[in-house]
Amino acid sequence: LGKTMLFGLPGNPVSAFISFMEYVWPVIENLSGREPEKTFESFLTAAFPREAEKHRFLFGKTWFEKDRWLCTPSIKTGSHMLSAALKANCIIGVGPGPGPLTRGSAVSIKFLPWMK
Repeated sequence: LGKTMLFGLPGNPVSAFISFMEYVWPVIENLSGREPEKTFESFLTAAFPREAEKHRFLFGKTWFEKDRWLCTPSIKTGSHMLSAALKANCIIGVGPGPGPLTRGSAVSIKFLPWMK
């Protein structure tokens, strides 16, 4: 609205949190003169329930092993399940497509800012 930025976030807690981290936090960093968080390629150690029509984000746990990042998505996928964030250190993002991604598939991760 004019020069005022407005962000609309979903009502469920996990959806609101991830939307804030993916869409609002980068704007705050930019306005503060900071570089936006980088994304990294990581490889799944478990299936990821991909959506046919939309980009999907889930909390996950990632670690560096040998020469690459590995990650496991949270098994709690409901947008009301705050406990999915308990052991998470990243957000895993996957574009739309048919069926779930399988173990070994490459995905994009972004570390949660306080996990660096």
